[in-house]
Amino acid sequence: MDHPAPLTLRNCAINPPLLLAPMMDITGYAFRSLVRDYGGCGLFYSEMLNSRRVPREKDDSPIFAGFSQEEQLVLQLLGDDPGLLRESVLRLEAFQPAGFDLNMGCTRAAITRHGWGAALLGNPRAAAAAVRAMRQATEKLLTVKIRNAWPEPRQGRAFLNMLEAEGVDAIIVHPRSLEKRFARPAQWAWIREVKDKVNIPVIGNGDVRTAQDALNMFPETGCDAVMIGRAAVQHPTIFREAEGLLQGWEAESAPSALTIFKKYIDYLGPELKTVPKRFDELKTFCEYFAQGLPVPHWFWGPIQGSEDVDTIVNKSMEFLARNKL
Repeated sequence: MDHPAPLTLRNCAINPPLLLAPMMDITGYAFRSLVRDYGGCGLFYSEMLNSRRVPREKDDSPIFAGFSQEEQLVLQLLGDDPGLLRESVLRLEAFQPAGFDLNMGCTRAAITRHGWGAALLGNPRAAAAAVRAMRQATEKLLTVKIRNAWPEPRQGRAFLNMLEAEGVDAIIVHPRSLEKRFARPAQWAWIREVKDKVNIPVIGNGDVRTAQDALNMFPETGCDAVMIGRAAVQHPTIFREAEGLLQGWEAESAPSALTIFKKYIDYLGPELKTVPKRFDELKTFCEYFAQGLPVPHWFWGPIQGSEDVDTIVNKSMEFLARNKL
């Protein structure tokens, strides 16, 4: 296959065209730093930031960790109130991010019952107002992440055209319906259908479990870039492996699971014991990380119910060392 070209969105050059997906209690500063260390990721997304909360947070809030230090970082916002979204963008501009994203893909009931996330896909007027407010507040890159909310793909044309008309620079497509959440398989064909309907770049996402999957998504969908989520937690070296395939060189061997885990704990730092958010990140990381191990429950089961940092860290390291993982 021809190598996909580097992608430029507004003034943001994304090379390689491989992106880290926004994931709640995962894509904080520690995990983003871990992925950066191993290379191959062209653009990083923060976890979703509640637009009701952002305007009143202090600069040293745990949810803003790393924002002022990182390059190639897009900040994802959650909400439907144009005023709060505009205020949040203006507040976050101080960190000089690469751009912003509006979450239109989260299907959790705790999110959609407020009219946020994937609920916006069923409310075109609210969605347009939300995107317009963000576009007017920044000249930086603006993306949206969507799911397939329409029984027939063609029914989404008006919504997709609205996003383009309101100034969105790229659409991230997770090709599953609202009710399926992470049910397999993702319908990659819908990524191609979206690509055929718009004149702006489309970023594919969903069931990219290996570096080869990332390579395959480009010709199968026609997408301009590939976004990787859960597989990046299981294998944080997946981006450099995929970059190697795209560029025709062989990536160095992946480090052991124990080495990766230790590095992640180091990035969480002392805050792991003092900031509840960091503990939440550790627990979520362990749950996802387990899925990349030979028998996930043997790793995750003994620590699943623990609320003690030392217990989780020590048991995890002991397990990985004992099993030479």
